[in-house]
Amino acid sequence: MQQLQQGYSTKQVPNYKRALSEVQYGEADGFFFASQNSQRDSVAVFSKSVLYNNWSWFFRYDRYLNPYSSKFKSDAKVASIEGTNTLRWLNTHHYHVVGKQSNVAKLAIMLFDLERIDAAFMSADVFKSSEVHPNLVRGEYIEVVQRSAPFGIYISKAYLEQHPGFMQRLNSAIDVVQKTYLDSSYTLPSLIREP
Repeated sequence: MQQLQQGYSTKQVPNYKRALSEVQYGEADGFFFASQNSQRDSVAVFSKSVLYNNWSWFFRYDRYLNPYSSKFKSDAKVASIEGTNTLRWLNTHHYHVVGKQSNVAKLAIMLFDLERIDAAFMSADVFKSSEVHPNLVRGEYIEVVQRSAPFGIYISKAYLEQHPGFMQRLNSAIDVVQKTYLDSSYTLPSLIREP
């Protein structure tokens, strides 16, 4: 937005479901960073990808399960964050989903303290950067990358109707910012593991 010389304000919301709702009801003009899906596409337009986000399995540090085995898929108790593409992906691919949580703190408690789930599945950056549990602060977990997905910015279709050309300018600004500030050597193809 600074590259565009576009004024903006931000606020945190608990999950993507809430972010989408605020865009639907005109309480926000967009949200970021998000991966693309058809539900979001119905009310907003996805920008060029800004970066790539790993969707990863997280296990207790003293327990490793193979998330690529059919036994894991049918038997392991897994959970994710409500309103996310990772939860949708788990359900679409028929994993044994036993819960959805509203935030990382609750998910971490289910995994590490209560041991009610065998694995958490979510955005790696969100999980690892959240310091809401001692295991996260100390890095006491095992991560297995499932897939890598582009992360971008969603802008409301209503906003774009009122501001023609904004998405083209935003995408151009993303190009400039990536070339100027992001290390282009940061790639994850060797970590991508498709089912």
